[in-house]
Amino acid sequence: MAFTDLHEVATSSRNIAGTVQVTLPDDGKTLQLDEWSTYAEWRDDPIGGPIIGNLMRAAAEQDGSALDDPTMQLFMQSMPINSLSMMLGMSNDEIVSSLMGKYREEAAAASGNK
Repeated sequence: MAFTDLHEVATSSRNIAGTVQVTLPDDGKTLQLDEWSTYAEWRDDPIGGPIIGNLMRAAAEQDGSALDDPTMQLFMQSMPINSLSMMLGMSNDEIVSSLMGKYREEAAAASGNK
């Protein structure tokens, strides 16, 4: 799966010449996220980040928890996502199947393999 993002081109931090779109082809070495990937790996992934972010915001809005608090997220960085059930009050299967299903959909769409 190729990753595309916008980057600024500049001669210095004060002299931004423009913005370009850069696409990096998949070299086959990038590991796909799975249920044993940590919260930080999901958060930092271009596809997994929005997915895990939406889950955490929804959980925080639903029960008023501090799951979207930056300090709490710092604590959770090294947790595999299959451990989130302890904090979200959902079954592990429910969380993992939801996240993995959305991730597979988005990854397939990003690579053009719907």
